[in-house]
Amino acid sequence: MRNRFVVYCAGDHCLDVFDLDTQGVPHPVKRCSLPDAEGRNGSAPMALSPDGRYLYAAFRGLPYRVYVFEIDPAGDDLGFLGTAPLPADICHIGLDATGRYLFGASFSGNSMSVSHIGDDGLPDETRAIPTPLHPHFVALTADNSHLLVPCLGADLIVSYRFDAGLGHIEEAGRLRLAAGSGPRHLARSPMNDAWFVISEKAATVTAFSETLDGAMIAGQTLPILQSISISAPKASDIRAGGNRLYAAERNAGRIGIFDISSCGDLVWQGEIETAPFPRAFSLDASGRFLLVASEKTNQFAIHKIDDKGMLCPAALRGIGTRPTWITALRGINEIT
Repeated sequence: MRNRFVVYCAGDHCLDVFDLDTQGVPHPVKRCSLPDAEGRNGSAPMALSPDGRYLYAAFRGLPYRVYVFEIDPAGDDLGFLGTAPLPADICHIGLDATGRYLFGASFSGNSMSVSHIGDDGLPDETRAIPTPLHPHFVALTADNSHLLVPCLGADLIVSYRFDAGLGHIEEAGRLRLAAGSGPRHLARSPMNDAWFVISEKAATVTAFSETLDGAMIAGQTLPILQSISISAPKASDIRAGGNRLYAAERNAGRIGIFDISSCGDLVWQGEIETAPFPRAFSLDASGRFLLVASEKTNQFAIHKIDDKGMLCPAALRGIGTRPTWITALRGINEIT
């Protein structure tokens, strides 16, 4: 296995596969087209199955569908397996811990999709569940018992109780955030199971916790950036690694860096310039690099993470048209 990641280029309807060496240099491996993908060139959110065997990419053009790729464990190759229909335009997908359910958030459809996955890795049954206005993300709690969905248009995070055995879902609680803030994406600390939400319209990060019954309690809220102010904020993505949290603001082209305390509090540590208009980003499989997709410049940025969790200046790399999603595939037999 290698330290491998995939970038989706919306303008080309292609997945570009790279290996990342120990110095942070990407080495092109292959380009995988999405068969019969035509028309709209929006982002195709991706998700990796818990066992690392399948990669899912939700195409946002008509007809709505999810593309499934199988990862060959022997050669670590990526091969097209098939597609399955989706009920709406899906802007984010995620899988539960069993790998048997694929969830999707439909911003335009005001709903989430729930797809059962068969033994062949392909979804074989899908249904839609109405949500509050403009859901933008789906995430499972560490114990796989609750599904958390930030709804950007309603300024809510909704918790749904999830039964992985039956596939049953029911609402368990709501957390209301500041009016007009627009909660967009979530991140969970691997260190202490604390949760964080990035709000697109306010360019803030809010810490929150979830109880066993699905109730949520909001903690502190901090601005992503402190060195400059943005007249029209457009925050995009958030990731947690170790005791650090990284949050991106698109119009400024910068990433804010926070320390996560043992009790889940945040302390702003600084910020750094990244690739222009960062749409999405991901930690690599080793946790030593942050990979950022620049939607408007046909580039992606690679930031090395130093021993203190701070980001080094970006190395910019050219890629195909409109990169909008990055997903780390596997680690970690690195190449030099």
